[in-house]
Amino acid sequence: MEIQSGIHEKIDRLLQIILDKLNKGDLLSSIIENSGVYIYVADIDSYEMIYMNDALINVFGNRIGEPCYEIMQGFSEVCSFCKNGELLEFNEVPIKYAQYNKKIKEFVLCYDTFKRVNGNRVKVEIAYPITDIIPEIIHIIEKYNLKEI
Repeated sequence: MEIQSGIHEKIDRLLQIILDKLNKGDLLSSIIENSGVYIYVADIDSYEMIYMNDALINVFGNRIGEPCYEIMQGFSEVCSFCKNGELLEFNEVPIKYAQYNKKIKEFVLCYDTFKRVNGNRVKVEIAYPITDIIPEIIHIIEKYNLKEI
């Protein structure tokens, strides 16, 4: 779908900006902090939160150093739907999916990837809130009679 590929292209560009920032220090940090999407980086082995952008901190508070599953979902153990295994299996191939986060009552389009940053294996997740545009998506599907996407 044209709309979906446009979103994924924007997410791809944003992910590269984040990785540049992590590797170079402060490149384009204002864009990342004010992007309107939730962005985090977590250690793929320990699940420890390494980075949270301002949008995420505004929702959950600054909880860097805590497990991502506690912060993002309120769970006491790793999420049953955790994508870390898939990320490791497919190496640096991004995983794109939509999910509903019960903790924040928001539908999000997620873009996860596995990278090595400063010798650490990390998961970078960009979650784009889509709750407000779901009626528009449904309208487009109905308008163009898109039964299968």
